[in-house]
Amino acid sequence: MRFIVLLVTALGVAGCWGDPVSQSSGCHAWVACIRALDDVADAGEPANLDRFVEGGFCWNNPSLAEGCISACDRGLARLRERNDVLPEGCKP
Repeated sequence: MRFIVLLVTALGVAGCWGDPVSQSSGCHAWVACIRALDDVADAGEPANLDRFVEGGFCWNNPSLAEGCISACDRGLARLRERNDVLPEGCKP
C-alpha cells in the first residue's frame, strides 16, 4: 500500500499534462475492495481513496492515469493472491 501512495505522489509531483480521462475498471474494483476491507475491519477512519475515484487526481490526464491504473491493478492482484478470504467487494 505504501508503494501505491509513493507512486501516486511521485506522479503528482511530475506535473504531467493532458486531457482528463475516466476512472479505469481496475481502479473502480480496487476502490470497492479497499472500502469492503475497511468495512470488515471496522478500524475507524477508512483509507483515503479520493485520488482513485472517478474525478479524482489520477484521472486529470493520461500520464497520471497510466500510473494509477498500474498501481490499482497490482494492488488488487496482490490482495487477491495473499488473502484466502476476502469480502464480496474484492471478488472478481
